[in-house]
Amino acid sequence: MAIYAVNSWSFERQLGPLRMVSWNSDKREHELTIESHPEKMTLPEFIIRLGEAGYEALELSYAQFQDSSPSYLEELRIVAERSGVRLASLLIDDGDLSATDEHRRRIEAAWYSKWIDVAASAGFERVRISAGQGESGDREALRRAAAGFKMLADYAKPKGVRVVTENLGSLLSDAKSCLTLLELCEGKIGFTGDFGNFKTDKYRQLAEVMPHAETVHAKADVRANGGLDLEDFRRCVEISTDSGFSGPYSLTYLEEADVWERLEEMRQAADRILTSAGGMQTR
Repeated sequence: MAIYAVNSWSFERQLGPLRMVSWNSDKREHELTIESHPEKMTLPEFIIRLGEAGYEALELSYAQFQDSSPSYLEELRIVAERSGVRLASLLIDDGDLSATDEHRRRIEAAWYSKWIDVAASAGFERVRISAGQGESGDREALRRAAAGFKMLADYAKPKGVRVVTENLGSLLSDAKSCLTLLELCEGKIGFTGDFGNFKTDKYRQLAEVMPHAETVHAKADVRANGGLDLEDFRRCVEISTDSGFSGPYSLTYLEEADVWERLEEMRQAADRILTSAGGMQTR
C-alpha cells in the first residue's frame, strides 16, 4: 500500500520564519539567517491537518522549527502519534561534510549531532543530511563526506535515528557520485531520492539510485501554463515502482498555487499510476 507523506518545504511561506544556517568563511563559523514569513499555522497544527487530510508521514525542514525545547519536542511527538502521522525525516539542507577545511567539518559534524538529538527527542525516524558542495566525482571530497557520515551514523544509531543523504547539492548531483558515497559509507547510511534534482539524463540517473531509496521526494514539475507536468511525474513514479521502492512518497510542491490542492492532485495522480502499474492497492 502506498504511503503518502508531505515535504514541509511545500509550506515554506506558511509555517513562520525560516531559520537557516550558512558558513561564514571569514569568521570560520556558522551564522544564522532568518527569512521572515507569517506563521499561518504552527507545526502541531500542521501535523494535525496532515492527519485529517489522510497523509501518513511528514518530512520536516530544520529551518521551520520555531522552538526546540524538550517540552516542544515532546508535544510534536505526542501530536504526531495521536494524528497517525509518522515523522519520517528531519531535513537538513545546509552544511558541508565534504569541505576541505577540517575545522569546518568538525563544526558541521557537531551541528548535525545537535539536530540528531532533536530528531531523537521528537521521534523522527531519520535525519537527511546533504553531502556538501564539493564537485561531483571528486573522490577525495566523497571520502571526506563519507567519514563524516559514518561518524554521524554511529552517533545516531543508538538513539534510534537513521542517517540518510540525498541527490542534493553539487557533490551528489549525479548518480555515480551518489552510489560511490553510499559504497564508501559501508551500508551505514540510507538514501532519499528526489525526482527533481538530477538536471541531465534524469530518468536514467533516477533508475540507478532508486533501488537504494528509503524515502522519495515526489516532486512534480510545473508547466509554463501553471499546470503540473503529470507525464514527467508518471515516469518518475514508474521508475520508483520498478525499482521496488516501498517507502513514503513525500509529495513536494514548491510553487505558489494552493498547496493543499496541488498536493491532492499529485496524490491522486500517483494513485492512478501505482494502480495501473501493478494493480497495487493504495490508500
